[in-house]
Amino acid sequence: MDKNTQPPSGDWKRNLVLTARNTPVWLFQLGRKYGREISRLDQIPEEEIALLAERGFTCLWLVGLWQRSPVSQKIKHLYGRPQAIASAYSIYAYRAAENLGGPQALAELRRRVNAHGIYLACDMVPNHTGLDAPWIY
Repeated sequence: MDKNTQPPSGDWKRNLVLTARNTPVWLFQLGRKYGREISRLDQIPEEEIALLAERGFTCLWLVGLWQRSPVSQKIKHLYGRPQAIASAYSIYAYRAAENLGGPQALAELRRRVNAHGIYLACDMVPNHTGLDAPWIY
């Protein structure tokens, strides 16, 4: 967490109420709800963040946030799924995906959710590594 972003205060471990969101799916759903394209993390409407807080959530866990493996998408296409995106469990790099706005959009979302008393969670799972990830060669 950078020095300009303050996490929600209080006994967060004991009182954590978590919601997990498949990031690309959630952004697509928000776009349909609001009648405009929402494809970046920094485009999530303030109303949605306020709604999470209003419903009592204290942590937002983003699944599918990281840069996905291009090889994973190619494999899906070769197996007859041309519309499929790469697997969220085949990570090329643990960096916020550029198509979601990259690190800057993630930092902005973190600032905004923290302002509503919500933590932002993301995970790193070593065996979720893409075949083409640079650190496995």
